[in-house]
Amino acid sequence: MALITLNQACAHLRIDGVADADDLALKISAAEILAAEYLGRSVYASQQELNAAVLAGAASEAPMVCNDLVRAAVLLILGRHHRCTGQRDSDGLAPAAGAVPPRIGSLIMLQAGKLTQRIVLQACVVTKGASGGVVKGWQEVAQVWTAVRHLSGNERRATGAGGQVAEARTEFTIRHRAGVNAQMRVLYGDAVYNIRHVNDFMARREFLILTCDAGGSDG
Repeated sequence: MALITLNQACAHLRIDGVADADDLALKISAAEILAAEYLGRSVYASQQELNAAVLAGAASEAPMVCNDLVRAAVLLILGRHHRCTGQRDSDGLAPAAGAVPPRIGSLIMLQAGKLTQRIVLQACVVTKGASGGVVKGWQEVAQVWTAVRHLSGNERRATGAGGQVAEARTEFTIRHRAGVNAQMRVLYGDAVYNIRHVNDFMARREFLILTCDAGGSDG
């Protein structure tokens, strides 16, 4: 059984009826496969289907029943490919059909089993030093579970006089927490990440996506 129905797909794509049901079903299947491959887990529409696959030895490691987050991601992948049909980039090439955009990937990773990494959130604090001067430091705010998504790096100007510095972007997805802002930073492993943007995912106050870089100053 498919994870989403033809009617759900039509409603998401805002189309009335299906001129070619087989073609749309094929695209739905491709979107579901992309989502499952991104998770690295077999995804089933119901517990009964999962149990049958396990008994038949056909399930991958850590199979799961489809939830609303994965279902929404499948619809978003389907919608993106639907919008890109017939489009070409500056080189005349079609968008990569097998690519899962970072924002959709973050949605897939929001299911609880993927918040498996630990990070430290720190806030900048300013105190008065022994000589009366201002001293800036960092104070731990919280340790939270996260899903980590490394994005492609880029370069930016280091100074007005020229020169460039490498800047690697990383997204940390955490459960919603009040007070997190772009003046804070993240400690992950031995690296320090500067928060550049905080996104309340889908404005539902359930998850935050912290877009960070490790190539700039530490604020």
